[in-house]
Amino acid sequence: MDSLAGAFKALWNEKKPFVFFRLPNKKDVRLFYQDNQELHHTSDFSENGFVFAPFKKRNQLPFIPSLKNKTYPSPKARIDPNTKKFEQGEQAKKKFLDLVDLTKTYISDKKAQKIVVSRKITMPTSNSLDQILFNLLHLYANAMVYFWHHPKVGVWFGASPEILFFQKGEEFQTMALAATQVVNKENRYFWTPKERKEQALVTEQIQKDLLSFFSKTELNFSESSPKKAGNVVHLCTHIKADQKNLKVRELIDALHPTPAVGGIPKREALQFINSEEGYDRQFYTGYLGPFSPNSTELFVNLRCAEYSNQQLSFFVGAGITEESEPMMEWEETQRKAETLLAAL
Repeated sequence: MDSLAGAFKALWNEKKPFVFFRLPNKKDVRLFYQDNQELHHTSDFSENGFVFAPFKKRNQLPFIPSLKNKTYPSPKARIDPNTKKFEQGEQAKKKFLDLVDLTKTYISDKKAQKIVVSRKITMPTSNSLDQILFNLLHLYANAMVYFWHHPKVGVWFGASPEILFFQKGEEFQTMALAATQVVNKENRYFWTPKERKEQALVTEQIQKDLLSFFSKTELNFSESSPKKAGNVVHLCTHIKADQKNLKVRELIDALHPTPAVGGIPKREALQFINSEEGYDRQFYTGYLGPFSPNSTELFVNLRCAEYSNQQLSFFVGAGITEESEPMMEWEETQRKAETLLAAL
């Protein structure tokens, strides 16, 4: 397994569990793998490995240990991104627009302030999976790029822009991410009142979630600023704190799912998603990343896809508030889908 491509093909052909990943703005691609198909679980993040947690909360979370590992330089092969516009049929469009209308009605009845609804897009593929990984690595240097394979869990890959939980020693970080616009050449963005309100709601809710662990004076919030994620850009607020003896699992459970993938209030939003969204998110909007007793870097599983039986399933969502325009929310999910489409 002297090369990334060679390691991928060997592990895939032997049906062994593995995960390739590269942290944002890093040059090296890391590989954790197993020689058997045992499914490992963590409940307290006391081990060393790469966790792959679902959207719905579980006590036991699957992970691949880091005991067997390798490091590779990022592939240098250049690609021409697939720039085709992503199109879907009218039936899928109507279904999502109806869901947005239903969500707005639920919100207007004062049952929630924001709910993130999503849809699943399935298409056949004949693409080489290792080439998809190489393309993601080339296209998205500032994202958490990963390719996960475990025969007892599934095959998933993606390029996530959103940190859920960062801890190194006493240092803690997370972020509030919301609102979406298409990237422009001038790199100048006018954020509407609806978009700024959505981002403020997410930031305020995360602050409330953190106040069980930190005092207000311990939490440091940056000014909101644009954060690029493929062909779209979001408003982002960075949140930092320092504290000894962080309660890692408790803090992760308090943050997940964030208002950027669930909603506000959390309980009411999740009830709506479970009853009305119409499919099981599985690992979409869950979280993933490397962890050890001294250092943990977890990312929300956004801009991701599942591979199964020669088919790819993409997952895209939009944050709905009372001010949302259904057609604009539909277009937002289309642009988000193109982030992964570019790597095919």
